[in-house]
Amino acid sequence: MTTAGLQVTTANEINSMELVTYDSLVQAVGGYLQAVALSEELTLWVHEEGKLEGLPHNEVGQVLWDATYGAGTDYIVGNIAITGGTDEEGETLPLTASAVSKIMKMLG
Repeated sequence: MTTAGLQVTTANEINSMELVTYDSLVQAVGGYLQAVALSEELTLWVHEEGKLEGLPHNEVGQVLWDATYGAGTDYIVGNIAITGGTDEEGETLPLTASAVSKIMKMLG
């Protein structure tokens, strides 16, 4: 089986997501979804109201954010999901081997 996406918890646990659907993404982040493009082949999914709910900091999500947008530009909280980019119709794509390599490089 291939990994369609990854869930990263605030405890730095990384879990494989075999399917990426609206419901699986909501479950992964624990609430309302907000998608943030990290690149054409990577999408970061966060809990849209995570800061309002006082969710704990997500260190891995923060590293990915900072590598893309710069340190201090936002604060990532709650569990996150990482998927591939989108196709020409806006549908979420699974992670590719290239995207996983990009994640690993960003995490250093």
